Amino acid sequence: MAIIVRRENPPLYSDYRKYKKHLRIDFNYCCIYCTVSEKEFGGSNNFSVEHLKPKSKFRELELDYSNLFYACMDCNRNKWEDWPSENEIKEGIKYLNPCVDDYDVHFRLNNEVFLLEACSKSAEYMINHIRLNRDSLKDLREERYLNVILNKEIEDIKILISKDIAEQKPINPIIREKIILIQNIHQKLEELRSIDNSNDVK
Repeated sequence: MAIIVRRENPPLYSDYRKYKKHLRIDFNYCCIYCTVSEKEFGGSNNFSVEHLKPKSKFRELELDYSNLFYACMDCNRNKWEDWPSENEIKEGIKYLNPCVDDYDVHFRLNNEVFLLEACSKSAEYMINHIRLNRDSLKDLREERYLNVILNKEIEDIKILISKDIAEQKPINPIIREKIILIQNIHQKLEELRSIDNSNDVK
């Protein structure tokens, strides 16, 4: 995820919750921590205004828009009022700010086991404290990965069929193999979705 540039310039509010409608747009309707989208996690009611620097420790930043972010309820709950200790801060550990820090530099996704891997101490801290490798997120990453493969296979089939029709050839046997692969992917996706329906992203 590249560095995010805020687009909104909201008016001043006396209640930080009123910034939510602006934050949704700034952060593309996704959680800044786990990247789950509103569409994937039941809509905006399951998201909240997140204080990167906790308001209990940085009261002066409670209404500072640059300290406000968009997060799903689970990540918000897991982080809550957590903040690195003085010793951890001295070691360079911090909560990464997606408007300043390029997450792609700090996190790496392992597509074999669908786990986030840390490339920095700060990333490791966040993975542990926000539980960014919880089971539901691993399932979500696998579902996204399978959808990418599925779409590619469908496009490949379209190309092969168009070519065979244009050349008046019988259906390519490779197409049959791809159809079987697509059926298997569909089955796996259905299994993942049934898990999601019985267990919310936690």
